[in-house]
Amino acid sequence: MASAWITNASPIASKTKASPPRAEPAPGRGANHPSAVPTVFSGLRLGLIYALLGVIAGEIIAAQHGLGQSLTFLAGTFQINGVFAVLLLLALLGMSLTWIMTAVEARLLRWR
Repeated sequence: MASAWITNASPIASKTKASPPRAEPAPGRGANHPSAVPTVFSGLRLGLIYALLGVIAGEIIAAQHGLGQSLTFLAGTFQINGVFAVLLLLALLGMSLTWIMTAVEARLLRWR
């Protein structure tokens, strides 16, 4: 996956890089970094979602405090309003993290 940005880089992006003429660098050594940003951020966005799911699953299984434990307790005592409140909070957390990631990506991809 890490080498995908080297092989998928457009030839135009490789030829029009904004650097003084020099010997051609080895693959993965700075030649195609701007064209790598979309691929890197796709992986980061997926990793962010999986990390959030892993944290919640870990809290459900092993924690004594946290949103996962609260979700388990509320579901076990049939407090549906509390369950939906925790789920809404988790959805807002995931959406805000994704929004922040999208804003950073847009800032880094202004050249596109």
